[in-house]
Amino acid sequence: MDWAALFACITALGTGWFAYNQLKHNRLADIKAKELERQLERKSTRRSENSARVYGEIHKVLNDLSCDRVYIIQPYPLGDNHYLTILYEVTAKGVARISDFWQDIKMSELPKFTASMARNELMLIRDIDSLDGTRAKAMFSSNGTQSLIVQKLHDTTHDWVGSLVCDFTESIPDDFDEEAIRKKLHFAAMHIQYILPEVKERKL
Repeated sequence: MDWAALFACITALGTGWFAYNQLKHNRLADIKAKELERQLERKSTRRSENSARVYGEIHKVLNDLSCDRVYIIQPYPLGDNHYLTILYEVTAKGVARISDFWQDIKMSELPKFTASMARNELMLIRDIDSLDGTRAKAMFSSNGTQSLIVQKLHDTTHDWVGSLVCDFTESIPDDFDEEAIRKKLHFAAMHIQYILPEVKERKL
């Protein structure tokens, strides 16, 4: 028996089998990578569509309630909340944005206001000076805020995913129809809270 030839044959078979398995593995990896890429593209498209819908809803609130600003304060990361930020905001013509000053704020710096947002379905703050929390009051006042209406947002997984805020640079009139406002904001919340894109955690 030619042992050298047999060994060479076995080696060739082993090499061929390894190459076949490696090729199969590479093809499977390529298929999985392409599927993941398609999933990410679909997710990105869905996120963009949801963002557009959120902007549409808050712009409607801005017009319906004659606000000066409407924005959404979002806690993140969801489920382990540590920070507050504003990604979505629309303003009336000539009104400065407040979102530039509400980026990645530690909740521990606004404990009373954060707790109120998480606890209350609706807050009507006619005079910003009555707001509980010194720093929160200062942040709003320095941006010209005089009155606020804050509607809690939640979904099927989290009790609080954000707060829809109607911001006024003048005091809310005494004859403001609170019940009508409550209904309008509840309607807006129902159209926002289940599609609101989650704030992506970022390095601070």
